Amino acid sequence: GIVTARGCPFTCTFCIDHHRSYRERSIENIMVEIKINYEKYRFNILLILDELFAVNKKRMVEFCNGIIEGKEKYNWDFDWTFQTHANARLDLETLKLAKRTGCFSFSYGLESASPTVLESMNKQLKVPQVIEAMKLAEESNLGFSANLIFGDVAETMDTIAESLSFWLEH
Repeated sequence: GIVTARGCPFTCTFCIDHHRSYRERSIENIMVEIKINYEKYRFNILLILDELFAVNKKRMVEFCNGIIEGKEKYNWDFDWTFQTHANARLDLETLKLAKRTGCFSFSYGLESASPTVLESMNKQLKVPQVIEAMKLAEESNLGFSANLIFGDVAETMDTIAESLSFWLEH
């Protein structure tokens, strides 16, 4: 696993990072770390541990291009996965590029499918974004998972039922 950035530009109520600025490492620096670790360990799966890895589309494309170069130049042979925020608004083209470079899945910190709970969490996320993310994952042939949080102050039996109903439907 590697960490390519720290902090978060969002202000979700439950998160410890919301008072910190978002700081990214350079793609060049990340590729050096991958090269060193790959030569030493010959890993077959790279876990991007960032909470917001793909929050910047340009950076995601640069990362994918770096992986392509590493596979050609150093014979890297590994798959990878990442997590991000739904507000990264990934697009099909970028996800297909990630898939070509060995990405096999991604996850979103969705936390809930209840608009009431999402608003309480200051998640800055709307349920249609969740649906779009799931469609993009399917279209790009990538695995998709959601990270959920239970116990928000706005959560009730009704909001839990609303969220569960959404997940069962989709």
